[in-house]
Amino acid sequence: MSNIQPIFIQVIRKPERLCIIKRGRCAEDYFPYCEEVSCDVWGMLMSMRSLCGEPVAMWLPEKYKKPGTSTYVQGVEAEPDDPGIVPEYIVYCLVSLATLAAAALLWGMRLRGSLPAFLGSWALTVLSTLSVGLLVGGVAKDTRQASFIASILYFPMLLFSGTTLTLEVMPKAMQTVVGVFPLTQGITMMKHAFLGIGPGSILPPICVMLALTALCTLLSLRFFRWE
Repeated sequence: MSNIQPIFIQVIRKPERLCIIKRGRCAEDYFPYCEEVSCDVWGMLMSMRSLCGEPVAMWLPEKYKKPGTSTYVQGVEAEPDDPGIVPEYIVYCLVSLATLAAAALLWGMRLRGSLPAFLGSWALTVLSTLSVGLLVGGVAKDTRQASFIASILYFPMLLFSGTTLTLEVMPKAMQTVVGVFPLTQGITMMKHAFLGIGPGSILPPICVMLALTALCTLLSLRFFRWE
């Protein structure tokens, strides 16, 4: 009886709230859960808004479990009407539209080309960029390695694609090298579509982006493995 230690338990009643969770596959406690989803999940959850300041760990009752998922989960507590991250992107879109509207009203900016061609260029740019992400996800062993590879690929792409530095002022050799980036070809396509330059100038970027998208998609399917 000398080894008995007192344990204090306090019941805390909280108002109704939303819990955004990351499920595993079959984990019943912490260490198997980390093996299934990677310990990097803690950093991802820490980056989200939480009512309690840090992520929470939970063992779900059967009625909250989905077939083929774990009992043990981690997540963050949020307000019941928490809108998540979607409105932030809506705000970005509205700010972009407001900037274009101000440029049109104050400086007389006009779309000389085709709006459908511009939107099509944008859609193809998104598709080809996502295919690179699929390839990274297919070859990486875990989320940490995927983040490292994505940083190596995406930061040079953002810097040298023409979004931050004008492509035309770069040396010819660098223009040739960065021409393989899907974002470089996408910026070129959208610029030509916006200015109304002939379709012949858009055809090479389209071919490059379609070929890159097909190659990255096939390679991602080749290397992807279910764990």
